[in-house]
Amino acid sequence: MVAEYAVGDNPENLPADQLQIETFDFRDAATAGLFHAELIGNKNNIEGYNRRIIANDVKILAQVKNRQIEAIISKDVQSHTRYIQPLLNSNLLSVKFIDLNKKLNEALGELFPL
Repeated sequence: MVAEYAVGDNPENLPADQLQIETFDFRDAATAGLFHAELIGNKNNIEGYNRRIIANDVKILAQVKNRQIEAIISKDVQSHTRYIQPLLNSNLLSVKFIDLNKKLNEALGELFPL
């Protein structure tokens, strides 16, 4: 995620003291492989390249599952459509997707009723 941020801005601008960088471990790798197999099957996903490349989004979702994270907050609707929803439909993942393209109260309801 820091690498993606760095494409558009200096990562030094991130609040590093408020971030927790999670390691991608063996269990995450096994889960990501299971997710990839569900999403793409046992085929190469890059033409002419004789190996399976697992998308970073799939790796992050494996970490979400293994750490029992309850929700993802993002503007990336394409990732939701391409990865999250199919994994939810196959019961391999259980997570709430909060779309930041919509008003927060649409996803969560009224947070502080008067």
